Amino acid sequence: MSDYSLIPYAVPPATVPPDTCGELTRLAAIGAVVGGAVAAARSVERVRRGAMLPTAALSEVGRTAIASGVASGAAGAVAEAVTGEGPLRLGVLFVATAAALYGIDRYTRPLNPAAEQGHE
Repeated sequence: MSDYSLIPYAVPPATVPPDTCGELTRLAAIGAVVGGAVAAARSVERVRRGAMLPTAALSEVGRTAIASGVASGAAGAVAEAVTGEGPLRLGVLFVATAAALYGIDRYTRPLNPAAEQGHE
């Protein structure tokens, strides 16, 4: 006789609601890391050529990492509201992240192009 024969009925597994906040935090962290890495890769060559000061490059990397994290987190919330899984969710993530980054970039860029390059 098995141990399961003593249970008169099967107990359904407990359903745990998804940890949406944790998922969005992880998505934002991944977005920040990827965005910061891309900004760092672009800035290295500009610093090496003397077209950008190292402090300006560091500032650009930090700004881009923060903006990418915020945009990725916001896009994750939009994708969660629109669809559950699959290619549609990936498309929504891509479009919402791009739109958020465009908006953030447009309103956070310095007005002085020389300041943006690190030459004031």
